[in-house]
Amino acid sequence: MDDSEEVSKARSFLRDEQGNPTPEYTAYLRYQGEYNGKVQAYNAAQQSARASPFQLQRWPIVGKEYSDAVNDALRKWIALGYKQEIENALRVLQQVEP
Repeated sequence: MDDSEEVSKARSFLRDEQGNPTPEYTAYLRYQGEYNGKVQAYNAAQQSARASPFQLQRWPIVGKEYSDAVNDALRKWIALGYKQEIENALRVLQQVEP
């Protein structure tokens, strides 16, 4: 596969002929958003726990729930959100279109 074919394949994996996101790219964005939301919730809860000695003492227990949610969201993003494939396509396009 030559470079132009690889670039064309990457573009078509992200956008259809009308320029709309493909179902794979839509799934990627959806699961990326879910993952980012879980990370933000984790960070906010951790910050809140640091504000109180009692909450900070409980963080190893409470934080596990947040950590599990982040890990679950990442697994879904990888498995259902075409994470690797989309990021490979984006990397190809970034090399030719900085």
